[in-house]
Amino acid sequence: MPSTVPNMRIWMAASHGYSFCISEELETGDPEWSGFNASWKNARTDMRPGKKMANMIDGGPWKRFAEAERACEATLKQLRQKQ
Repeated sequence: MPSTVPNMRIWMAASHGYSFCISEELETGDPEWSGFNASWKNARTDMRPGKKMANMIDGGPWKRFAEAERACEATLKQLRQKQ
């Protein structure tokens, strides 16, 4: 299936039952979405149509990948404290 966003790079990782995704829009059409955005979901999330797929991590978009990565790490820490 072809991508509906052809100029995007995506990094994914999983840890402690959670999945994280960082995306980078390569050609910025909308300045509010340029840079790195991050999201997370429970690895056991129901993936059927109509279900919420992921949760955006507040603070983005970030100018640097490392900033988005730190936001993912902080989110994982918060999620693990709630367990």
